[in-house]
Amino acid sequence: MVNETQKLVDGFLFSTSKEFNQGKSEFETITYLREKSDLSNPRTVLKLYNKLIESDTFNTMVGYTFL
Repeated sequence: MVNETQKLVDGFLFSTSKEFNQGKSEFETITYLREKSDLSNPRTVLKLYNKLIESDTFNTMVGYTFL
């Protein structure tokens, strides 16, 4: 859930627009990954996790919570 007026993304409140936009982008990435990936398969999850860590995809609590 994203609330642009309050700079709130998935329950996390951001103090700057830059942080908010990064959190919003991570939320959109997570939504896409949940739709397109079989997260019930442990091998898929491990492969995805390793790829996300190596590429430093997430930098906010929104992304860290997903990991």
